[in-house]
Amino acid sequence: MRGNAPDSTGTDRGQAYTLEGLTAAFLLLLATLYAIQAVILTPITVGSVDEGSQSRLRAEASDILQVTANRETEDLTYHVLHWSALDRTFAGGDSPRVGYGQDGPPGKFGRFLDKSFDARGRNYNIVVRYRLNNSTGSGVQRMAFQGQPSRSAVVASYTLTLFDDMRLTGPERSTTTIGEMDTNATDNDDGYFYAPDVADGPVYNVIEVRLIVW
Repeated sequence: MRGNAPDSTGTDRGQAYTLEGLTAAFLLLLATLYAIQAVILTPITVGSVDEGSQSRLRAEASDILQVTANRETEDLTYHVLHWSALDRTFAGGDSPRVGYGQDGPPGKFGRFLDKSFDARGRNYNIVVRYRLNNSTGSGVQRMAFQGQPSRSAVVASYTLTLFDDMRLTGPERSTTTIGEMDTNATDNDDGYFYAPDVADGPVYNVIEVRLIVW
């Protein structure tokens, strides 16, 4: 009696199913890897950051302000007063509208920012906020401007107190104190300083330096 021959068709079909399954799994793996790369790359490409990156950026920005504010030389007060009364912008800056513009501030402060943000494709703005004479409003002077921040930009700030007897730290420094300078931007006086004297006694103004990063 002839025995039953092996069913080669069933075996081939099983192998085909196995190959199809492996191929599908491989394609799914490729799709997953592509999706992960897209999630990682997109925030850098469009200038937005996720919550974890926001926390790290904010911490870095805050650390830079803290370290600069507590330097023995060229501290944050030095940079706030590094002003050209003649050009009516920060000494060596591009214009009153953008301050140092894309270049950022000089000295160690600028190198901190360049290493932390510029070198990694991040942008930042620095604005100096000061009190106005009416004690309720505030004015703004740009120290650096690199563009319009994204919605996910982070902000770190540091508050300083200026006193009447302080002097400018730019190349035009003289015996004139900030308490003796002109704060009227419309009278063509060469002794112009952006922040007014808003307090009686030795205090001149309270300044907030804001670092916006995205």
